Amino acid sequence: MLKLFKYELRKTLNIKIIMLCVTGILELFFLFGLYGDNDNIFAASCFFLFLMAFVATVIIGVHSMKLLRNDLNTKQAYMLFMTPNSSYKILGAKVIENGVSVFLTGVFYFLLGMLDISLVFGKYGELSDMLDFINEFFAFKNWDAISISLLASYALVQILHWLYIIAVAFFAIVLSATFFNGKKWNSFASLGIFIAIVVVVNVIINAIFGGASIAISSAQNLIMSAIFFVLSVVMYFITAWVMDNSLSV
Repeated sequence: MLKLFKYELRKTLNIKIIMLCVTGILELFFLFGLYGDNDNIFAASCFFLFLMAFVATVIIGVHSMKLLRNDLNTKQAYMLFMTPNSSYKILGAKVIENGVSVFLTGVFYFLLGMLDISLVFGKYGELSDMLDFINEFFAFKNWDAISISLLASYALVQILHWLYIIAVAFFAIVLSATFFNGKKWNSFASLGIFIAIVVVVNVIINAIFGGASIAISSAQNLIMSAIFFVLSVVMYFITAWVMDNSLSV
C-alpha cells in the first residue's frame, strides 16, 4: 500500500507544484500591494488568493478523477492492474492520497491566510480591529461564543465531505469503465448516478439537521463528519468490489 501511495503521490506532484507556483506569484503581488501601498494590487491579490484556496482543492479532486479514468481506459491500466495488488489496495491508495492532499492543502492555505492577516493587521492596526470589523459587518455580537473546537470540527466536516464526493465520483468512473463500458451514453449514465447519489444523500442529511448548512455545535459537526466518513468507506468498498469482479483490463 505504501508503494502504491508513493506512486499516486508522484503522479499528482506536477499539478501541486504548479498550484504552489501560482500561489507564490499571488503572494508576491499581495506583499507588493501591502507594503507598496498599492490598493488595487492588494485588493486583487487578496481576492485571487482566497479564490485559489478553493480552486486548489477542486483541482486536486478533479485531477485524481482524471488519473483514475486514465488508469481504467488507457495502457496505464494494464500495467497498474497487472501488479500483485488487489483493487482494494489500488483504489485505497488513490483515496488516501487524495484525502491527505486535500487535508494538507487546507492546512497550507489556512496557515498562509493567518500569516497574511497578521501582516495586514501588523501594519494597519491590532488584531482586535479585525474582530471589531467582522462584528460590525456581519452584525455578529457574540464572536467570543465561536470556539476553536467549533471551527476545527467544521473544517473536518468540509474535508470529509469532499472526500465523500471524491469516493462517489470514483464509483461513477468505475461504473463507466465496467457496466457501461462500450456504451455511447456511458459518461452521461455515470454522471447521472453521481449526481443522484450526491443529491439524495444531501437531502437526507439536510432533513436530519434541519436544513442547516452549518451545524451550530461541535457535536453536530462531529456527527456529520462521522456520516461522511462512513459513506466514504462504504463507497470505497463498493467501488473496489466492482473493480475486482467486473473490471476487464
